[in-house]
Amino acid sequence: MKLSFSTVLLVYILLILLLYTLLITIKFRKAINIMEAKSIVMSTTMVTSLTAGFFIMFFFHENLFYVTLLSMLIGAVIGLIGGSPIHYIIALEGMLTGIMGGMMGVMFGAMIPVHDWHQLIRFLLLLYFTVLTMNLFYLHRRFGSSILTLKIKGVLIFGALCFIVLTIYSAPLVHMEMPVPLHHP
Repeated sequence: MKLSFSTVLLVYILLILLLYTLLITIKFRKAINIMEAKSIVMSTTMVTSLTAGFFIMFFFHENLFYVTLLSMLIGAVIGLIGGSPIHYIIALEGMLTGIMGGMMGVMFGAMIPVHDWHQLIRFLLLLYFTVLTMNLFYLHRRFGSSILTLKIKGVLIFGALCFIVLTIYSAPLVHMEMPVPLHHP
């Protein structure tokens, strides 16, 4: 299986956005309460491990057992890295969310037919981008303009529009047939 250059570029951009979100959360960990940090770390870990699990399944789909273990391990590590600087309970919840997201990503890869994987990749990247952007905008609202400058806001909005256009453009056309009306005697 091969990915297009634009998909690989989007993955790298999303990984940078992930690191930025986690760094901002860690930077303001004294001012963020436990529930806010838990929501940010859990949502970020879930979409990251879900996407990572699917990408691992995309490349190594021959052995489902090892793919599941690897994606669960990656999800757990991401949750621990994101949550441990803030609080131990957030690290635990991030780790468990990462394990669950990794398993779900592999299940997506196992259930979806191979010819539909490219559409699912674009959908997962759109979901990933949306969750990370929502977390960044929440942190911006909570802590002011020191987090998101005007340039970063513009890049995020432009990126969201590009994701939406790319997802809609690459989606297969759906032809709907009208159901046959039932005739009552």
